Amino acid sequence: MATPSSYVLRCRGSQCFIIPSKLSSAAALKYHDTIFFSHNADLSTPDVFHCINSLRISNGTGRKKTKYLKASAASAGSHHPIPANWWEQFLKSKSPNPPCLSEILWPSAGAFVSMAAMGLVDQILAPRGLTLTIAPFGAVCVLLFAAPNADASQKYNVMIAHMGCALIGVLALAVLGSGWMARSVALASSVAFMLCTHSFHPPAAGLPLLFIDAPKFHHLKWWYTFFPGAIGCLLLFLVQAGVEILKEKYQF
Repeated sequence: MATPSSYVLRCRGSQCFIIPSKLSSAAALKYHDTIFFSHNADLSTPDVFHCINSLRISNGTGRKKTKYLKASAASAGSHHPIPANWWEQFLKSKSPNPPCLSEILWPSAGAFVSMAAMGLVDQILAPRGLTLTIAPFGAVCVLLFAAPNADASQKYNVMIAHMGCALIGVLALAVLGSGWMARSVALASSVAFMLCTHSFHPPAAGLPLLFIDAPKFHHLKWWYTFFPGAIGCLLLFLVQAGVEILKEKYQF
């Protein structure tokens, strides 16, 4: 028999509750599953959440489904819904150790240098009505400088995705003109292209939309395949190499 100060995980039908137990053992048998915790159990600890997440309740058809849990402490009297799967994953996704200062400074400096260099190039290209600085490069900088080991940061992914998606934008405008249909087809085709070529790089998906909606790039036509996307990425690769050297030699 559970003491009145203990916690109990009770499941009945599609509902599962963690509440202070005041039921006798006979009354607890009315529930499908009952898991008792000691009176000093911390319901927020990983062990308890692991026990909760491992529970599956039969819905009567033989299939197992994860249900939502409601937890309450003896002092709190209110119930709060807790999705059983994503909460533990969210807790595990947080880095246990904060980054050191150099791991913050050098990637941030790389982003500053990149935008400054592109700004200088923009001044040179201004008489021609062109610009090297485009919005997708902001996301590219985050990937290259802050997460260089991610799949989306690999040079093959970056270059192939940028050139392929840019070309898709040119084709979409030529065939469908400007408008929602061209944007929709171009974006869907870009996603399919990256999946087929294993060149996963999300920032590149913005290039076809940029070309369709920015008339200043239309006169580039097929050259848009290389500029500003691919050319800008080459510049970012150079800055990335410098950032990696600084991160390796100067850590603090």
